[in-house]
Amino acid sequence: MLEDYRIRIHQLTKTTDVSNFDCGIPELNEYLQHDAYRNQTEWLSVTKVMFLDGNLVGYFTITPDTLHKGRIDISDKLNDYPYQKYPAVKLARLAVDKSYQHRGFGKALMREFFYTAHQIAKIEGSRFIKSYFLFRLAFDFCNCNFIAILYKFFGSAVRTHQSI
Repeated sequence: MLEDYRIRIHQLTKTTDVSNFDCGIPELNEYLQHDAYRNQTEWLSVTKVMFLDGNLVGYFTITPDTLHKGRIDISDKLNDYPYQKYPAVKLARLAVDKSYQHRGFGKALMREFFYTAHQIAKIEGSRFIKSYFLFRLAFDFCNCNFIAILYKFFGSAVRTHQSI
C-alpha cells in the first residue's frame, strides 16, 4: 500500500525536473513540461507534484474559478444570493505517470487536491469544486468514494459541479 512508500508532495518549482514525465496523454505531459510553472509565476494556477523516492509520480493543477448561478441546481442555491456567480475551486489537470498508474497514486493526488481545496475554501470561501473532463476521468481512475471524501473535508456546505 501507499503507506509503505516515501511520498513527497510539494508545489512545482523552477528546479523541479519534469522532463521525463509521461502519463500517456500528450496534452497533459506538455502542460506540465512547458506551461505549468509559467502559469504559476503569473498567478493563474498552482501545480502540485508528487514524488516517490525522488521519482516524479504525478501532478495536479488547481485554479480559482466561478460558477454562474443559472447552472446550479435550485437545491444548491443560496436564498437572496446577490451575485451572478458563486466562487469555485477548479481541478484543472490531474495526471499520473504511466509507470505508476493503477497503484493508488491518483487517489493520493485527489486527496491532496481536496485538502488544498479545503484550505482555499477556509481562507477565501469556495462553495463549489469545478472541473471538466478530468473530473470523471480522475474518479474513474481513482475508484474512490467522492462524496465521502468531500464531506470529510468540507461538510455539507460545499457542493460539486461537473461540466462534462
